[in-house]
Amino acid sequence: MINHEAFAALNADFFDEVRCRHWILKKLHPGGARCPGCQRTINDGRRRYHFWNGDRLNCEYCGKYFTALTGQIFSGAHLDFKGLFLLAVLSGAGINDKIIAEKLKITPESCRLWRIKFKTSTLFSG
Repeated sequence: MINHEAFAALNADFFDEVRCRHWILKKLHPGGARCPGCQRTINDGRRRYHFWNGDRLNCEYCGKYFTALTGQIFSGAHLDFKGLFLLAVLSGAGINDKIIAEKLKITPESCRLWRIKFKTSTLFSG
């Protein structure tokens, strides 16, 4: 049973940014940090730190600039990692798009499109 008062207060601010980022990026990159251009493993400690921190970096081999979200399901999402995590949780729980939109301050249409992306992705299926 859902506690409606607690659910009404729930928003992305209840989550820790670092934990959400770590969880999402580990799901997106289970094989480790790689350049989305040349697919080489990021071995340099400084670059690897920036990759897992969600920062923009460039590949020391091909020169491509990217973040850990480049080419991934959340690329261009315009939500922070807390918002992305809440979006995944609420969508997975079957919460109505209008309610999710209110929590994340995005449009219900954006939620509907995310729900479609989640259904076609194996990222959050287990």
